[in-house]
Amino acid sequence: MRVLVVGGGGREHALCWALKRDHPHATLFAAPGNPGTAQLGTNLAIAATAVADLVTAARQHSIDFAVIGPEAPLAAGLADALRAAGTAVLGPSAAAARLEASKAFAKEVMARAGVPTAASRSFTALDPALAYIRSHAEPLVVKASGLAAGKGAVLCDTRAAAAASARAMLAEGSLGEAGREIVIEQFLAGEELSVLALTDGERVAILPPAQDHKRLGEGDTGPNTGGMGAYCPVSLATPALLERVRREVLEPTLREMAVRRTPYAGVLYAGLMISADGTPSGNPGYSPRAGSRGQRAVPGHRAGRVAAQPGGACRRARGGHDGPRRARLSGRARTGRRHRPAGEPRLRRAGVPRRHGPRLGRHPPDGRRPSARRHYARPRRALSRAPQRRRLRAHHL
Repeated sequence: MRVLVVGGGGREHALCWALKRDHPHATLFAAPGNPGTAQLGTNLAIAATAVADLVTAARQHSIDFAVIGPEAPLAAGLADALRAAGTAVLGPSAAAARLEASKAFAKEVMARAGVPTAASRSFTALDPALAYIRSHAEPLVVKASGLAAGKGAVLCDTRAAAAASARAMLAEGSLGEAGREIVIEQFLAGEELSVLALTDGERVAILPPAQDHKRLGEGDTGPNTGGMGAYCPVSLATPALLERVRREVLEPTLREMAVRRTPYAGVLYAGLMISADGTPSGNPGYSPRAGSRGQRAVPGHRAGRVAAQPGGACRRARGGHDGPRRARLSGRARTGRRHRPAGEPRLRRAGVPRRHGPRLGRHPPDGRRPSARRHYARPRRALSRAPQRRRLRAHHL
Protein backbone atom coordinates (compact mmCIF):
# COMPACT_ATOMS: atom_id res chain seq x y z
CA MET A 1 0.00 0.00 0.00
CA ARG A 2 1.20 3.49 -0.83
CA VAL A 3 -0.03 6.13 1.60
CA LEU A 4 0.18 9.93 1.44
CA VAL A 5 -0.05 11.89 4.70
CA VAL A 6 -0.75 15.58 4.09
CA GLY A 7 0.66 18.02 6.64
CA GLY A 8 3.92 18.93 8.32
CA GLY A 9 3.31 19.02 12.07
CA GLY A 10 3.61 16.71 15.03
CA ARG A 11 0.20 15.24 14.27
CA GLU A 12 1.37 14.06 10.87
CA HIS A 13 4.53 12.58 12.39
CA ALA A 14 2.32 10.60 14.80
CA LEU A 15 0.11 9.45 11.93
CA CYS A 16 3.08 8.24 9.92
CA TRP A 17 4.53 6.48 12.96
CA ALA A 18 1.24 4.66 13.65
CA LEU A 19 0.78 3.70 9.99
CA LYS A 20 4.30 2.30 9.80
CA ARG A 21 3.84 0.41 13.07
CA ASP A 22 0.63 -1.26 11.89
CA HIS A 23 1.71 -1.71 8.25
CA PRO A 24 5.50 -2.12 8.17
CA HIS A 25 5.53 -2.84 4.44
CA ALA A 26 3.55 0.27 3.49
CA THR A 27 5.30 2.98 1.47
CA LEU A 28 4.77 6.36 3.09
CA PHE A 29 4.89 9.85 1.64
CA ALA A 30 4.40 13.10 3.56
CA ALA A 31 3.70 16.51 2.07
CA PRO A 32 5.41 18.65 3.11
CA GLY A 33 6.40 16.50 6.09
CA ASN A 34 9.09 17.20 8.70
CA PRO A 35 12.36 15.62 9.92
CA GLY A 36 10.35 13.04 11.88
CA THR A 37 8.32 11.89 8.88
CA ALA A 38 11.52 11.75 6.81
CA GLN A 39 12.71 8.85 8.98
CA LEU A 40 9.56 6.87 8.19
CA GLY A 41 9.00 7.64 4.52
CA THR A 42 9.59 10.19 1.78
CA ASN A 43 8.90 13.89 2.18
CA LEU A 44 7.43 15.76 -0.79
CA ALA A 45 8.21 19.48 -1.01
CA ILE A 46 4.58 20.43 -1.63
CA ALA A 47 2.53 22.76 0.58
CA ALA A 48 -0.46 21.18 2.27
CA THR A 49 -2.82 23.68 0.62
CA ALA A 50 -1.44 23.23 -2.93
CA VAL A 51 -4.43 21.19 -4.07
CA ALA A 52 -3.54 20.80 -7.75
CA ASP A 53 0.09 19.85 -7.01
CA LEU A 54 -0.95 17.27 -4.45
CA VAL A 55 -3.41 15.66 -6.87
CA THR A 56 -0.63 15.46 -9.46
CA ALA A 57 1.80 13.96 -6.92
CA ALA A 58 -0.78 11.38 -5.87
CA ARG A 59 -1.13 10.32 -9.50
CA GLN A 60 2.64 10.23 -10.11
CA HIS A 61 3.38 8.15 -6.99
CA SER A 62 0.36 5.86 -7.44
CA ILE A 63 -1.05 6.73 -4.04
CA ASP A 64 -3.68 4.28 -2.84
CA PHE A 65 -4.82 6.12 0.26
CA ALA A 66 -4.45 9.71 1.51
CA VAL A 67 -4.78 10.95 5.09
CA ILE A 68 -5.30 14.71 5.45
CA GLY A 69 -4.21 16.10 8.81
CA PRO A 70 -4.63 19.92 8.86
CA GLU A 71 -7.89 21.80 8.50
CA ALA A 72 -6.73 24.27 5.82
CA PRO A 73 -6.37 21.76 2.95
CA LEU A 74 -9.73 20.24 3.87
CA ALA A 75 -11.36 23.68 3.68
CA ALA A 76 -9.59 24.25 0.36
CA GLY A 77 -11.24 21.13 -1.11
CA LEU A 78 -8.30 18.72 -1.21
CA ALA A 79 -10.42 15.72 -0.20
CA ASP A 80 -12.89 16.45 -3.00
CA ALA A 81 -10.11 16.79 -5.59
CA LEU A 82 -8.36 13.56 -4.56
CA ARG A 83 -11.62 11.60 -4.59
CA ALA A 84 -12.44 12.96 -8.04
CA ALA A 85 -9.02 11.68 -9.18
CA GLY A 86 -9.79 8.20 -7.87
CA THR A 87 -7.78 8.26 -4.60
CA ALA A 88 -9.33 7.00 -1.36
CA VAL A 89 -9.23 9.73 1.29
CA LEU A 90 -9.69 10.04 5.02
CA GLY A 91 -11.13 13.54 5.42
CA PRO A 92 -14.41 15.42 4.93
CA SER A 93 -15.46 17.38 1.89
CA ALA A 94 -14.95 21.15 1.76
CA ALA A 95 -18.66 21.69 2.49
CA ALA A 96 -18.53 19.49 5.57
CA ALA A 97 -15.17 20.89 6.68
CA ARG A 98 -16.90 24.23 7.33
CA LEU A 99 -17.60 22.82 10.79
CA GLU A 100 -13.92 23.44 11.51
CA ALA A 101 -13.26 26.28 9.09
CA SER A 102 -16.09 28.51 10.36
CA LYS A 103 -17.02 28.78 14.02
CA ALA A 104 -20.08 30.81 13.05
CA PHE A 105 -21.24 27.94 10.82
CA ALA A 106 -20.53 25.40 13.56
CA LYS A 107 -22.65 27.44 15.97
CA GLU A 108 -25.49 27.51 13.46
CA VAL A 109 -25.31 23.73 12.97
CA MET A 110 -25.25 23.05 16.70
CA ALA A 111 -28.18 25.40 17.22
CA ARG A 112 -30.29 23.56 14.64
CA ALA A 113 -29.16 20.17 15.95
CA GLY A 114 -29.93 21.03 19.58
CA VAL A 115 -26.36 20.46 20.75
CA PRO A 116 -25.82 22.17 24.13
CA THR A 117 -23.33 25.02 23.91
CA ALA A 118 -22.57 28.51 25.18
CA ALA A 119 -24.69 31.50 24.16
CA SER A 120 -23.06 33.43 21.33
CA ARG A 121 -23.51 35.94 18.52
CA SER A 122 -21.62 36.31 15.25
CA PHE A 123 -20.55 39.69 13.81
CA THR A 124 -18.88 41.02 10.67
CA ALA A 125 -19.19 44.72 11.63
CA LEU A 126 -17.48 46.40 14.57
CA ASP A 127 -20.22 48.67 15.94
CA PRO A 128 -22.83 45.93 16.54
CA ALA A 129 -20.11 43.78 18.11
CA LEU A 130 -19.14 46.55 20.54
CA ALA A 131 -22.78 47.16 21.42
CA TYR A 132 -23.22 43.46 22.20
CA ILE A 133 -20.07 43.43 24.34
CA ARG A 134 -21.33 46.40 26.38
CA SER A 135 -24.46 44.44 27.31
CA HIS A 136 -22.68 41.14 27.94
CA ALA A 137 -21.67 39.81 31.35
CA GLU A 138 -17.98 39.44 32.18
CA PRO A 139 -15.91 37.42 31.45
CA LEU A 140 -16.52 36.58 27.81
CA VAL A 141 -14.73 35.03 24.85
CA VAL A 142 -13.97 36.59 21.46
CA LYS A 143 -13.18 34.12 18.66
CA ALA A 144 -12.12 34.52 15.08
CA SER A 145 -14.60 32.53 13.05
CA GLY A 146 -12.03 31.33 10.53
CA LEU A 147 -8.93 29.17 10.84
CA ALA A 148 -6.32 30.93 12.98
CA ALA A 149 -3.89 28.08 13.82
CA GLY A 150 -5.31 27.73 17.33
CA LYS A 151 -4.74 31.39 18.21
CA GLY A 152 -8.16 32.78 17.34
CA ALA A 153 -9.84 32.42 20.76
CA VAL A 154 -9.24 35.23 23.26
CA LEU A 155 -10.48 34.84 26.84
CA CYS A 156 -11.40 38.31 28.09
CA ASP A 157 -11.85 39.07 31.78
CA THR A 158 -13.37 42.51 31.08
CA ARG A 159 -15.56 44.13 28.46
CA ALA A 160 -12.72 46.52 27.66
CA ALA A 161 -10.44 43.62 26.78
CA ALA A 162 -13.18 42.04 24.67
CA ALA A 163 -13.77 45.30 22.83
CA ALA A 164 -10.04 45.60 22.13
CA SER A 165 -9.93 42.05 20.74
CA ALA A 166 -12.97 42.63 18.55
CA ARG A 167 -11.49 45.89 17.25
CA ALA A 168 -8.17 44.19 16.48
CA MET A 169 -9.83 41.43 14.47
CA LEU A 170 -12.56 43.34 12.65
CA ALA A 171 -11.05 46.80 12.17
CA GLU A 172 -7.30 46.20 12.21
CA GLY A 173 -7.23 42.78 10.56
CA SER A 174 -4.86 41.25 13.13
CA LEU A 175 -5.81 37.70 12.06
CA GLY A 176 -6.40 38.41 8.38
CA GLU A 177 -9.28 36.63 6.69
CA ALA A 178 -9.78 34.38 9.73
CA GLY A 179 -10.95 37.40 11.75
CA ARG A 180 -13.26 38.99 9.18
CA GLU A 181 -16.11 37.39 11.11
CA ILE A 182 -16.00 36.93 14.87
CA VAL A 183 -18.01 35.00 17.43
CA ILE A 184 -18.60 36.55 20.87
CA GLU A 185 -19.40 33.81 23.30
CA GLN A 186 -20.38 33.24 26.90
CA PHE A 187 -17.45 32.15 29.07
CA LEU A 188 -17.73 28.54 30.21
CA ALA A 189 -16.02 27.38 33.38
CA GLY A 190 -15.21 23.72 33.79
CA GLU A 191 -12.86 21.00 32.66
CA GLU A 192 -11.89 20.73 29.00
CA LEU A 193 -12.30 17.44 27.15
CA SER A 194 -11.35 16.72 23.53
CA VAL A 195 -13.31 13.91 21.90
CA LEU A 196 -12.50 12.71 18.39
CA ALA A 197 -14.53 10.12 16.52
CA LEU A 198 -14.24 8.27 13.22
CA THR A 199 -17.42 8.50 11.20
CA ASP A 200 -18.77 7.64 7.78
CA GLY A 201 -21.56 10.19 8.17
CA GLU A 202 -23.89 7.82 10.04
CA ARG A 203 -21.94 5.51 12.33
CA VAL A 204 -19.59 6.79 15.04
CA ALA A 205 -16.53 5.17 16.61
CA ILE A 206 -15.22 7.30 19.48
CA LEU A 207 -11.44 7.39 19.88
CA PRO A 208 -9.78 7.60 23.32
CA PRO A 209 -10.47 11.15 24.60
CA ALA A 210 -7.69 13.55 25.48
CA GLN A 211 -7.32 16.67 27.56
CA ASP A 212 -5.65 19.67 25.96
CA HIS A 213 -3.54 22.42 27.51
CA LYS A 214 -3.69 25.56 25.40
CA ARG A 215 -2.83 28.48 27.73
CA LEU A 216 0.71 29.78 27.39
CA GLY A 217 1.54 30.42 31.06
CA GLU A 218 1.67 28.32 34.19
CA GLY A 219 -1.59 27.71 36.01
CA ASP A 220 -3.71 28.09 32.85
CA THR A 221 -2.80 31.75 32.33
CA GLY A 222 -1.93 33.80 29.28
CA PRO A 223 -3.19 33.62 25.71
CA ASN A 224 -4.34 30.48 23.93
CA THR A 225 -1.86 28.68 21.72
CA GLY A 226 -2.24 26.00 19.09
CA GLY A 227 -1.77 23.42 21.85
CA MET A 228 0.85 23.25 24.58
CA GLY A 229 0.39 19.52 25.07
CA ALA A 230 -2.23 16.91 25.82
CA TYR A 231 -2.56 13.64 27.67
CA CYS A 232 -4.63 10.50 27.29
CA PRO A 233 -6.42 8.65 28.85
CA VAL A 234 -8.51 11.08 30.91
CA SER A 235 -10.18 9.93 34.13
CA LEU A 236 -13.01 12.43 33.55
CA ALA A 237 -14.08 10.56 30.40
CA THR A 238 -16.15 7.77 31.91
CA PRO A 239 -18.10 5.39 29.65
CA ALA A 240 -21.35 7.06 30.74
CA LEU A 241 -20.03 10.52 29.82
CA LEU A 242 -18.79 9.34 26.43
CA GLU A 243 -22.18 7.82 25.72
CA ARG A 244 -23.76 11.21 26.42
CA VAL A 245 -21.23 12.83 24.07
CA ARG A 246 -22.27 10.38 21.39
CA ARG A 247 -25.99 10.92 21.99
CA GLU A 248 -26.04 14.68 22.65
CA VAL A 249 -23.19 16.05 20.51
CA LEU A 250 -21.86 13.74 17.79
CA GLU A 251 -24.97 12.02 16.46
CA PRO A 252 -27.17 15.18 16.37
CA THR A 253 -24.40 17.00 14.50
CA LEU A 254 -24.08 14.23 11.92
CA ARG A 255 -27.86 14.15 11.43
CA GLU A 256 -27.96 17.90 10.86
CA MET A 257 -25.10 17.72 8.36
CA ALA A 258 -26.92 14.95 6.49
CA VAL A 259 -30.09 17.05 6.39
CA ARG A 260 -28.03 19.84 4.79
CA ARG A 261 -26.85 17.32 2.16
CA THR A 262 -23.24 17.78 3.26
CA PRO A 263 -22.59 14.51 5.11
CA TYR A 264 -19.50 14.52 7.29
CA ALA A 265 -17.10 11.58 6.76
CA GLY A 266 -13.70 11.50 8.44
CA VAL A 267 -12.57 12.45 11.93
CA LEU A 268 -15.09 14.62 13.80
CA TYR A 269 -13.70 16.67 16.66
CA ALA A 270 -15.74 17.93 19.59
CA GLY A 271 -14.19 20.38 22.06
CA LEU A 272 -16.19 20.07 25.25
CA MET A 273 -16.44 21.88 28.57
CA ILE A 274 -17.62 19.68 31.43
CA SER A 275 -18.95 21.12 34.69
CA ALA A 276 -20.62 19.39 37.61
CA ASP A 277 -23.58 21.72 38.11
CA GLY A 278 -26.65 19.87 36.88
CA THR A 279 -28.31 18.56 33.76
CA PRO A 280 -27.13 19.35 30.24
CA SER A 281 -27.99 22.85 29.11
CA GLY A 282 -29.61 21.48 25.97
CA ASN A 283 -32.64 20.34 27.95
CA PRO A 284 -35.88 22.19 27.22
CA GLY A 285 -36.25 25.17 29.52
CA TYR A 286 -32.53 25.74 29.93
CA SER A 287 -30.15 26.99 27.30
CA PRO A 288 -29.49 25.02 24.14
CA ARG A 289 -26.70 26.20 21.96
CA ALA A 290 -29.21 27.36 19.47
CA GLY A 291 -30.61 30.41 21.14
CA SER A 292 -29.28 31.36 24.53
CA ARG A 293 -26.90 29.37 26.58
CA GLY A 294 -27.08 32.02 29.23
CA GLN A 295 -29.58 30.57 31.68
CA ARG A 296 -28.47 27.68 33.81
CA ALA A 297 -30.12 25.08 35.96
CA VAL A 298 -29.87 25.73 39.69
CA PRO A 299 -26.85 23.73 40.92
CA GLY A 300 -27.93 20.53 42.59
CA HIS A 301 -31.61 21.02 41.83
CA ARG A 302 -34.13 19.70 39.41
CA ALA A 303 -37.57 21.17 38.93
CA GLY A 304 -38.67 20.14 42.42
CA ARG A 305 -42.18 20.19 43.74
CA VAL A 306 -43.17 23.01 46.02
CA ALA A 307 -44.95 21.89 49.18
CA ALA A 308 -46.56 24.11 51.80
CA GLN A 309 -45.06 23.48 55.22
CA PRO A 310 -46.58 24.22 58.64
CA GLY A 311 -46.08 27.87 59.34
CA GLY A 312 -46.64 28.87 55.74
CA ALA A 313 -43.02 28.64 54.49
CA CYS A 314 -42.75 27.62 50.85
CA ARG A 315 -40.03 24.97 50.55
CA ARG A 316 -38.72 22.93 47.69
CA ALA A 317 -39.15 19.28 48.47
CA ARG A 318 -35.91 18.63 46.56
CA GLY A 319 -33.64 19.84 49.31
CA GLY A 320 -35.75 21.79 51.77
CA HIS A 321 -34.41 25.23 50.82
CA ASP A 322 -36.58 28.23 51.46
CA GLY A 323 -38.23 29.42 48.28
CA PRO A 324 -38.35 32.99 47.10
CA ARG A 325 -41.87 33.53 48.42
CA ARG A 326 -43.98 32.40 51.36
CA ALA A 327 -47.23 30.57 50.86
CA ARG A 328 -49.84 32.73 52.55
CA LEU A 329 -52.89 30.91 53.82
CA SER A 330 -55.93 32.73 55.12
CA GLY A 331 -56.65 32.92 58.81
CA ARG A 332 -59.57 30.54 58.36
CA ALA A 333 -57.25 27.92 56.88
CA ARG A 334 -54.61 28.38 59.59
CA THR A 335 -57.22 27.85 62.28
CA GLY A 336 -58.45 24.74 60.54
CA ARG A 337 -61.79 26.05 59.34
CA ARG A 338 -63.13 25.38 55.91
CA HIS A 339 -61.27 27.30 53.20
CA ARG A 340 -61.80 26.95 49.47
CA PRO A 341 -59.95 29.36 47.13
CA ALA A 342 -61.98 30.90 44.32
CA GLY A 343 -62.30 28.56 41.37
CA GLU A 344 -61.39 25.40 43.26
CA PRO A 345 -63.99 22.59 43.13
CA ARG A 346 -65.74 21.64 46.33
CA LEU A 347 -64.13 18.84 48.28
CA ARG A 348 -67.47 17.28 49.24
CA ARG A 349 -70.90 16.95 47.77
CA ALA A 350 -73.50 19.47 48.76
CA GLY A 351 -75.71 18.26 51.60
CA VAL A 352 -73.18 15.80 52.99
CA PRO A 353 -71.90 16.99 56.37
CA ARG A 354 -68.20 17.11 57.14
CA ARG A 355 -66.96 14.32 59.32
CA HIS A 356 -64.69 15.11 62.21
CA GLY A 357 -63.39 13.12 65.12
CA PRO A 358 -62.44 9.47 65.29
CA ARG A 359 -63.82 8.54 61.88
CA LEU A 360 -61.12 10.61 60.15
CA GLY A 361 -58.33 9.16 62.23
CA ARG A 362 -55.96 10.78 64.67
CA HIS A 363 -55.32 14.49 64.72
CA PRO A 364 -52.03 15.66 63.12
CA PRO A 365 -49.20 16.34 65.57
CA ASP A 366 -49.38 20.13 65.10
CA GLY A 367 -52.84 20.24 66.63
CA ARG A 368 -54.82 21.20 63.54
CA ARG A 369 -58.24 19.70 63.04
CA PRO A 370 -58.35 16.80 60.58
CA SER A 371 -60.35 18.79 58.03
CA ALA A 372 -57.47 21.24 57.70
CA ARG A 373 -55.16 18.59 56.33
CA ARG A 374 -56.75 18.87 52.92
CA HIS A 375 -55.37 22.43 52.68
CA TYR A 376 -51.77 21.32 53.08
CA ALA A 377 -49.62 19.17 50.83
CA ARG A 378 -47.63 16.57 52.67
CA PRO A 379 -43.91 17.31 52.66
CA ARG A 380 -42.18 14.94 50.30
CA ARG A 381 -39.01 13.19 51.31
CA ALA A 382 -35.92 15.11 50.23
CA LEU A 383 -34.20 13.80 47.12
CA SER A 384 -30.78 15.18 47.96
CA ARG A 385 -29.22 11.74 47.62
CA ALA A 386 -30.17 11.54 43.96
CA PRO A 387 -27.01 11.41 41.80
CA GLN A 388 -26.15 14.65 40.07
CA ARG A 389 -25.42 14.66 36.34
CA ARG A 390 -22.57 16.59 34.90
CA ARG A 391 -23.39 19.45 32.59
CA LEU A 392 -21.91 18.90 29.17
CA ARG A 393 -21.54 21.66 26.63
CA ALA A 394 -19.74 21.66 23.32
CA HIS A 395 -17.83 24.83 22.64
CA HIS A 396 -16.34 23.75 19.35
CA LEU A 397 -16.72 21.22 16.55
